[in-house]
Parts: sequence; structure tokens; C-alpha cells
Amino acid sequence: MARGKLRTGAVLVALCAGSGAGADDATEAKLRLAREYIGYSMEALGSDAIVAQMSEPILRQIQSRQPALWAAKSTVLTPIVQDAMGASLREAMLGTDVAMADSFTLAELTALRDFYASPNGRSVMGKMPGFMGQVMPGVMERTSRDLAPMLERLAAEGVELQ
Repeated sequence: MARGKLRTGAVLVALCAGSGAGADDATEAKLRLAREYIGYSMEALGSDAIVAQMSEPILRQIQSRQPALWAAKSTVLTPIVQDAMGASLREAMLGTDVAMADSFTLAELTALRDFYASPNGRSVMGKMPGFMGQVMPGVMERTSRDLAPMLERLAAEGVELQ
């Protein structure tokens, strides 16, 4: 009887170990698909357009606050800002693979990858910078407008923010 329990225990350990390896394989497959999706989305987004769009508020601020400096050095200042924004965007995008693998199923990641690899997916992502350029100013304006009253309410409740 003890041998039977031992064998049953050994079989259970083997099954658990096997399922762990399967889980590792599934995780690796999900990470691979997430990375493929990220690659397609970065390529389709036209990261140069996104970077230029992300840089625009900072560059406009420099231009409006220091017009003489901007006139003299805009060709130097623009790449400084765009290089920093581009590096930040790439790092942020590439750092989403683990979160994607944790959040989505293998089937969902496959569907995402397949969509962004398709002509329609590439077209959608290619239009995204223009779409975001139209939408984000309004979002930022509403967020800024609503931020002051929220901060006042929090302060009234004793919250101290820096």
C-alpha cells in the first residue's frame, strides 16, 4: 500500500512538474507573441510621427517662452527633445511585453499580432498619430480644466500634494 501511495505521489509530482513546464512554454509563447505585436505596432505607428507629436508641446513652449533662443537654435533643440521622447517611447513600448503576456490569453495575443500584421491593421495604426493629434488636445484641455477643482476638493479633505 505504501508503494502505491508513493507511485501516486510520484505521478502527481511528475504531472505538476510537467504542467509547470507547459505553463513556462505558454508564457514564452505569449511573450513571443507580445513582442511580435509590439514590433508590428511600433512599425505601423510610424514612431517618427508619434515622437514629433509628443515633442510638439515642449518645442512650442520653448518657442513661445524664448523666441530668440528658438530662432537661433531650433535645429539643435528639436533633435534633443525628439531623441529623448523617442527613446522614452521605445523603452515604454518594449517594456509592455510582460504585462501583455500576463493580461492576455494566447488566442488574444495571436489575434492582436495577426491584426497588426494585416493590411487593415497597418492602415489603422498608420492613421493613429493623426487621430491622436486630433483627440489628445481636447483630452488634455478637459483634464487640465477638471484638475484644479479636484485638487481643491482633495485639499479640503486634508490631502497635501506637492
